[in-house]
Amino acid sequence: MVLECNNLCKRIGKKQILNNITFNINEGEIMGFIGPNGAGKTTTIKLILGLQSITSGQVKINGYDIKRNFEKAIYKVGSIVENPDFYMYLSGYDNLKLSANLYKKEDKIDENRVNEVIKLVGLENRIHDKVSKYSLGMRQRLGIAQAILHRPNLLILDEPTNGLDPEGIKDLRILLSKLAKEEKIAILISSHNLAEIENTCTKITIIKNGEIIESTSIENAKKIDQKTIYEIEVDDTSKIPEITGNSADIMNKNIFKINMEKEEIADLVEKMVKQNIRVYKISEDTTSLEDAFLKKTGGNKIV
Repeated sequence: MVLECNNLCKRIGKKQILNNITFNINEGEIMGFIGPNGAGKTTTIKLILGLQSITSGQVKINGYDIKRNFEKAIYKVGSIVENPDFYMYLSGYDNLKLSANLYKKEDKIDENRVNEVIKLVGLENRIHDKVSKYSLGMRQRLGIAQAILHRPNLLILDEPTNGLDPEGIKDLRILLSKLAKEEKIAILISSHNLAEIENTCTKITIIKNGEIIESTSIENAKKIDQKTIYEIEVDDTSKIPEITGNSADIMNKNIFKINMEKEEIADLVEKMVKQNIRVYKISEDTTSLEDAFLKKTGGNKIV
C-alpha cells in the first residue's frame, strides 16, 4: 500500500476541520478526492504532505509515518498543490535542470532522467522554448515532469485541470493514465471536474464537512443504492402504474424508469406480458458521477 490515511483529524482552535479521515491508495491506482467547497480536501492534502500539523491520526507513505519519519515518508512523493511555479524567462529544460540539481547525487537525476521525463510528458518539441511561451496545459505537463523527476511512487495533484481547455484536459487524462499504468505510480487527484474524475480515476473518496462519506470504486460510487435504475421501452405505459404499484417513473407513453434489483426484472416482464404489453427494450439507466455526488452530498451546501 502506497498511501494510508488512518483516522486523520485536524482541529484549529475549537473548530474541527477534519474528523477521522481514512482511505488508502495502492500502486497504479488513480483516486479522485472530491467534495463540496470547504469540505476539507486541500487541508487533507496538506496534512499528507506535512505542510500542516496533524491533530491526531496517522499518515503513512510507503510504510513510513509522516510525523515520525518525515524525510523517508516524503522521499517518494511528487506533488502539485494549486499551480506549478517556474522561472518564466528560462526554458522548460533549464527549469527541469534547476530542479534536478536540488536532489542528492545518489538520487541519480542526471541528463538521461531529465530527457526521460520530458519524453514521458510529451514536451520533446517545445522543451527548449521559454516557459513564458507555454500554454497552461504545457505548463501543467512541465509541472508533472518536475514532480516525477525523482521517480516517486505517489503523485498528488490539487485541481490539476483548472484553466485547461478540453484538449488540455484530455491530454492530462492520457498522461496520468500512462503514469499509473507504465510507471506504477499511485495518483491522488483533488478536483471539482467530476466528469474528468469519472473518466480518469479507478476509485474515489468523497468528503463532506470534514468527514469521509464514501471511499469506493467509480462504478459503486455511481450507485445511489444497491438497486439499479432501469429504463424500459414498451408499446403503451398506461397500465404500468398499476403493475408496478405506482413505483415507476413514467417518462412518456412508451418509456418508463423503475428502481429495482436485477432479479426482479424477470418478474416485471412476466407481468407486463400477461397484460399484453409489448416490451421493446430494457437497459440500465446510467447515472453520472456528478448526479450521484450531488445526491450523496446534498448539493454544494457548506455546513
